[in-house]
Amino acid sequence: MGIGTVRSESTDCTTGVPQGSVLGPLLFTIFTSPISRIANHFGVQLQQYADDTQLHIALSHTDQSGKLKLEECLSSMYAWFCFNGLAINPDKSEAILFGSRQQPCSLPSLSSIDLAGTAVPLSNTVKTHGVTLDSKLTFRPHISNL
Repeated sequence: MGIGTVRSESTDCTTGVPQGSVLGPLLFTIFTSPISRIANHFGVQLQQYADDTQLHIALSHTDQSGKLKLEECLSSMYAWFCFNGLAINPDKSEAILFGSRQQPCSLPSLSSIDLAGTAVPLSNTVKTHGVTLDSKLTFRPHISNL
């Protein structure tokens, strides 16, 4: 491979995908596609963009099994990632509860989510795809960040 008269040294690539390759994003998506089956098994909604994965589940004041489903899902995903040579970094993970002004977004017994033995505390805001979302979905923090 080269540009003009300058050539790069060739190297055999026996595993993985060279960084910057055209196929890299597609192959990563195919490689990580089994995690959507894990999420579906636990009734958790999944959204992925590149190496960013978001999990969504509805929680209720009357039925608190959603937190357990989410943590079991995270535990299974963590095991899958470890088995396949990938990692979930609890220190870079965020959790948030969304609600309206009429229905506060607090559950008395919920202050964090367990991820691989690490408590991920609930945040008041999260940033996703350049948009700052707050727990009451007011968009005030997003507007302030503009």
